[in-house]
Amino acid sequence: MTGIFYYSSTGNSLYIAKRIGARLSAKVFCILNFQGEVNQFQKIIIVSPVYSFGLPKHVYDFFISLPKTTAVHVVLNYGGMLGGADYYTYQLAKTHNINIRSIYAVKMPENFTLTFSSPRFFNRIILKSAEKKINRIIDNIKNDREFLPPKKK
Repeated sequence: MTGIFYYSSTGNSLYIAKRIGARLSAKVFCILNFQGEVNQFQKIIIVSPVYSFGLPKHVYDFFISLPKTTAVHVVLNYGGMLGGADYYTYQLAKTHNINIRSIYAVKMPENFTLTFSSPRFFNRIILKSAEKKINRIIDNIKNDREFLPPKKK
């Protein structure tokens, strides 16, 4: 059984998690509300935004507590810059002996806009590209393809 765990404050991660869940017939859970046992899943998919080039605290705490034998896939989404968050997540997994199978990153519309809003045409372009990438990610996870980020310079 596959479990999808997400953290989302703006809806981008929730959207991605639901898309993956629908295609893989997997259960989707909010990390903040999950009360069950993660040991029941053979495959875990974590969907998270990138905060300051890393994982949000809730995701970080959940991530490092995962069972060591369960296959884990991570889908990060970001608006501005990824900033090496994928490689940081990979290093975190290695440090905690997590069975990391893949880490993907998807650019979504910027949602940290204190002084301006992104133009609609720009958001449509980003979403169109994101849809294609999400479909490729789902296919890769479904086929358990390994995809790990290269070391950053």
